[in-house]
Amino acid sequence: IGRPLLVRGGVRLSEEVARCYTRHGLVETAGGREVHAFTLPYADQLCGHRPRVKTLAEYVAGLTARLEEDPADDLSYVFLDLPEDEDHLSFATNMPDLFRGRVRQISTQFALGGVLMGSPMHHHIHAVNSLVHGRKLWFLKPPAEQEFRKTVIYHDLVRSGGNPGQLRCLQEAGDLLFVPSAWVHAALCLCDCVAVAHEFDLLEPEFEDFMDTFS
Repeated sequence: IGRPLLVRGGVRLSEEVARCYTRHGLVETAGGREVHAFTLPYADQLCGHRPRVKTLAEYVAGLTARLEEDPADDLSYVFLDLPEDEDHLSFATNMPDLFRGRVRQISTQFALGGVLMGSPMHHHIHAVNSLVHGRKLWFLKPPAEQEFRKTVIYHDLVRSGGNPGQLRCLQEAGDLLFVPSAWVHAALCLCDCVAVAHEFDLLEPEFEDFMDTFS
């Protein structure tokens, strides 16, 4: 599987699950869950940074409040590794229908953030990224140009004048983005975004042929 693939409208949710991803649904279902927000995902492990600790309901309210000032002053992003026994956000742990049963799920990450937040250039195993609400701009580089940054994506873009020359992809609400293993990628929220990423291993040899049907 040699290249990323964007599937327009590939996020297919039942009405019940879709309601959980709305602002009201998140607050109602998981508002009391403690979340840790960082300017870049895993900043505690990568840089020793301390998180901003809030309930999910407090964080959601803050996304609106931060727009009253310069949003670049607060880039604290929620990016959660969900455990297998996750309670409040358990609806996010299911693989997208297009992939379910065809791959072996390794992990689930739930992401919630506002404009100018996101993740810097990095790479990992195969992942499928489902954007339920919002718009994201992705930056992509092939494995031959591999890098892993411990920086804030917005600051990187300001310093570089927008990362000219890199592959870009605009993901709209409802779109599914598959990023193959070792492909370098970064994402920037263009507005308030709710997303979930599932990392996986291949389960059946026919999976590559299955993905080729979308080419």
